[in-house]
Amino acid sequence: MAETDGFGFFGVVKEIGVDDEGLAEFATKYYPGRDLYLDEDLDFYKLLGERKIPFVKMLFKPLTLYRSVKDIGRRHAEKGIQQNLKGEGLMQGGVIVFDGSGKARYSYLEVTGDELPTEDILAAISEVKETSSKSEL
Repeated sequence: MAETDGFGFFGVVKEIGVDDEGLAEFATKYYPGRDLYLDEDLDFYKLLGERKIPFVKMLFKPLTLYRSVKDIGRRHAEKGIQQNLKGEGLMQGGVIVFDGSGKARYSYLEVTGDELPTEDILAAISEVKETSSKSEL
């Protein structure tokens, strides 16, 4: 993608030793050619507010829970993504776009079940690239 040329992409995982086979499959099938880093201290997740899926609250709304799980399953199936419920699955992640100096310029906090706002992410990357190229002049 031209919008992402010159940008480094990497993934952050919060645990190993729970389902290493699933992690290896994720790395090769859904994240090929990209680096994955282990965040043992959960620093990335702390930056995103250490948010977890409000599962207990959802138990009091069983119909909402059912519909959400069904919708997520449908979207995963449409994209050919195999669901894996092993390990700590309640911690929510997100996306952070950093500039060349390491300063966070954009963040997206995961909303379980929602699509990533790819247009917003690409716009943030373009803005950082634009700002970086102007400062190099």
